[in-house]
Amino acid sequence: QIPAFSHAQLSIVGYSNKFLWEEAALGTGGENFCMDPLGSHTRAPITDVRPKLFDGKWKENVGGGDFLIYFDEQGVYQYQRKLDSNLLANGPCLSHSTYKSLSNDGKILSEIQVNGGRTDDTVRVFIRVRYSAQEATPFSRLAFFQFGSETYNYHAAFDSFKYGSTSTVQADFQRTCTAGKDRDRAKMYDSYGIHRQALEGTGPWWFSMSPNSEAVTYDSNTMVVGDRGLVVRSFQGRLGGTNVNSPSVSVLCDKIELGPPAGLSQLEAGDYVDMQLEMIILPRAGAEFNVAMQNSPNSLSLQYLSTLSTSWERIQAHAMHDVAVTSVSPSEAVIDSHYPIRVCVPAGANDVVEFTVTGQALGYVPIVICGLDSSILGPEQGLWRRNEGEPTFTRLEDETLARQSNYDRSTGNYELIFNVEILPGLAGNLESSTVFRFGPAPTPSPTPSPTPAPTPAPTPSPTARCNFDTECFDILGDGNYDCPSCVEGQCLPTGSGCPNTNGGACCRVTSGGNVNCGNNCGDGADLACYDRGQPPLNAGVTCTDSAGDSFCDPFVAMDCAFQLP
Repeated sequence: QIPAFSHAQLSIVGYSNKFLWEEAALGTGGENFCMDPLGSHTRAPITDVRPKLFDGKWKENVGGGDFLIYFDEQGVYQYQRKLDSNLLANGPCLSHSTYKSLSNDGKILSEIQVNGGRTDDTVRVFIRVRYSAQEATPFSRLAFFQFGSETYNYHAAFDSFKYGSTSTVQADFQRTCTAGKDRDRAKMYDSYGIHRQALEGTGPWWFSMSPNSEAVTYDSNTMVVGDRGLVVRSFQGRLGGTNVNSPSVSVLCDKIELGPPAGLSQLEAGDYVDMQLEMIILPRAGAEFNVAMQNSPNSLSLQYLSTLSTSWERIQAHAMHDVAVTSVSPSEAVIDSHYPIRVCVPAGANDVVEFTVTGQALGYVPIVICGLDSSILGPEQGLWRRNEGEPTFTRLEDETLARQSNYDRSTGNYELIFNVEILPGLAGNLESSTVFRFGPAPTPSPTPSPTPAPTPAPTPSPTARCNFDTECFDILGDGNYDCPSCVEGQCLPTGSGCPNTNGGACCRVTSGGNVNCGNNCGDGADLACYDRGQPPLNAGVTCTDSAGDSFCDPFVAMDCAFQLP
């Protein structure tokens, strides 16, 4: 069984009378992600965050986080107002909540979307953030996201920071500062000198804060901490009127902050930021990770992550496992999101859609099929899958049965949500592709009639000499190396589609090999015969450069003489 994800309002009557508090959890055993959407208690909208070991027991808090941090040009913090909080789906396959608000001065609109998915490996929360400037907005300080928050930051006893883009590591240094919620200047931007530094690469970008060296261990107390991770799946924006495709990073003592590039002090009307984040809380490497594996023994993702020895490598692996979705004709689906996957059925498609997912992802991937006229599935309907190299589709029986149905009041349509593993062979090809189809059973493609093998053309006897200034030979007669129309052993005249270069001219010597007269021929010297880069097969070929120098020049006539055995 795959643990469900749930998200709901948490009553705090008797604790506080301050507005709204929300709690989300993966499976049972206590909360894993909490929100105070308006920051009514500590200014931080992301509060308690806890790891998951699938033991049904409460874990320690390693939260929190913050969204828009905006101080105007006078240094006045602009709180959020007019908050519209909507918990649209509690789960169990994919929760969905939105938070729309406006800065107190009315200059920046904030739109936040939070989703949590059903999975069997680790706590993983998807966050989409969009800010838009309503008018020219000068600022003295601006940040788009913090993890943890400068006003809510618990048990941040990790040893080091590491971050980068996919397989590269841009920064790796020890944490030498402890702040928690202390906002002394020395524990803010002056901590390490990393302030609004551009992230390298094209993403996804990843951040690891680990290992957490909190003294409490699982063998003495199950109330243990976890290791923080963050993946920036995508980033697009226009800042100061200029398009920006990557965020900038600041390191504040024991926190990571994403923000605008250095030197920018004003947003222009119409500027925006749109980024997709993935918050990850891992069990600490070692005994606690092993407990999670023992309690979730069928998790392919945990099995794969166990091959990596550290939490930072496991966070990096999340970034390296990325998926892209493309529609399959004839019905052009609308791709709303690549991860989580959200594909909308086009009008008039009779609730049938087909799409290709390229790449792999860790954990169970939420797949949302939206724009449906009905949420009811017939006995032969469902989600179908065809892995790369397979000839036919297979209906995903368990995934189809364990689906979630939502009704979208704004469109009058339905959406169905499935959770699917896209991790073939654990460490398989990261560029593999999988075709999914939603609807009735696919119509089998007609079996093509076998194509009779063509009668091979007779191989003419090789001529005694080949002038490579005008002619070329095919390599081993495959007909598609340098000369698409070559036939083995046959010289082709110039103009037959052969490149006229030394590196592309080859002369067949024996039935098992060929000679490439490249730039290493000496006058009158024997030229070793190679078979597609393999060791020499014979040395019965000589070449002479008609230019009279000691090596073969491009486009200079060169005679190759060969002796057949």
